[in-house]
Amino acid sequence: MFSSSKAGAYHKEIKRLAVAENTHRSNLDALDQALTERQANKVPKLRKVAMESEGVLQAALQAASTAHRQYWQHRREQMIPEVEKIASILRCFDLVSKAAGAASIHPARTFLESCPVESVEIITDDGVPTDSPDSAVLEDYLGAWR
Repeated sequence: MFSSSKAGAYHKEIKRLAVAENTHRSNLDALDQALTERQANKVPKLRKVAMESEGVLQAALQAASTAHRQYWQHRREQMIPEVEKIASILRCFDLVSKAAGAASIHPARTFLESCPVESVEIITDDGVPTDSPDSAVLEDYLGAWR
């Protein structure tokens, strides 16, 4: 399904993150309902459950973030041979430019900085976005079980 095991690992962790978010949201809802209905006997247990699910959610977010970073590090490593070729060409450009009378220390860099470049969009068949995973539930309700 995915072209790399790194992408598969990312998608696995994203699914775990979604499950952890849903579980934590449900636990917070149950705690809120017990508080609203003044069911004091249920509150301590529900607080503990929500606290634990928040920890699971934090761990799931960390795992998803790690898998995301590993995927993109792997993609970057795959590009290194091409970047090395480009670096060689740029060094050649510097030498030729200096021989032609360029006053700049790095003519290739100056040239690259002034080149119009269309915006670059990274498209992958792996379905891994460039943005790191996040958790709105964790962001909005961190410590809400207290």
